[in-house]
Amino acid sequence: MTNILEIEGLRVQFPQEGAEPLKIINGLSLRVGKGEFHGLVGETGAGKSITLWTIMKLLPKAMQVADGEIAFDGQKISELPEKNFRRFRGKEVSIISQNPFGSLNPIKRIGEQLVEFFREHNDVTYKVAANRVLEELNAVGIPDPDRRFKSFPNELSGGMAQRVLIAAAMINRPKLVLADEPTTGLDVTIQAQILELIKSRGAELETSVLFVTHDLGIIAQYCDFVSVMFAGDIVESGPLKEVFLNPQHPYTRQLLDTTRPNEKKFDYKDDGTPPDLSRIHGGCNYNYRCQFASIECLQPLNTSTLNNGHIVRCQKVGRLGE
Repeated sequence: MTNILEIEGLRVQFPQEGAEPLKIINGLSLRVGKGEFHGLVGETGAGKSITLWTIMKLLPKAMQVADGEIAFDGQKISELPEKNFRRFRGKEVSIISQNPFGSLNPIKRIGEQLVEFFREHNDVTYKVAANRVLEELNAVGIPDPDRRFKSFPNELSGGMAQRVLIAAAMINRPKLVLADEPTTGLDVTIQAQILELIKSRGAELETSVLFVTHDLGIIAQYCDFVSVMFAGDIVESGPLKEVFLNPQHPYTRQLLDTTRPNEKKFDYKDDGTPPDLSRIHGGCNYNYRCQFASIECLQPLNTSTLNNGHIVRCQKVGRLGE
């Protein structure tokens, strides 16, 4: 499969006065195929959202990219200046955030915001843009789009506001959508509707989706491919069935065991202490929580490729328990 997104050796850090920079993303490599629904999963603090904001060049000013390359559809974009990157952001690559009301301008009507966004990337009249907005609002399942076109964000429910964000993300027919936990705070029924919508619109427009979540149930139901993230790095990735049915990294096993407590197969040293990012080293950063850890886990990590592109970053692949 041809890749739409390729990240190689990405490092993001937070400078600290009088101390070593805090390593937030730690040599991350990630690939997303064209037309793929790719899940990025890991606990809070793993660096999932920071990865998305780095791709979009929207990192907080306090953070800095220390190393690595990002290529989109075969073109390196990580070094593009902001003025050149603007044609990508929103047009070729778009993002759906987890906070729709924080993403929408509270003093502008919905239609006005989407028209401005569409015209920013397309040389069309207001009327043409307005018609396109109405079509997209209808496509994402918003009832009475003419009425909602004139609504302010505070007049929408959480689910409807999230649909507006999906409309904004899809309106320019991007090649890649980054979905940053877009169902956070929604009730279960609305969550399912939003997930089905993202999946169906992505398939209809042949758009790749990189979907960030900590919910393995969502990954299992909607994703073709999964990458498991811990302490700023991908520890295991591959086709969904390969990873879920044959997990090779101890962290992946621990995540999966949280979904089946009555079938738990392993005893863990730790139930989830967040990683101390000030102690990131060249070896496996999961070793302090791993019951299989030994001195070799402090050495530079090996990357093993198994069947069908199943990749594992662990010194003891095939030797767990020795």
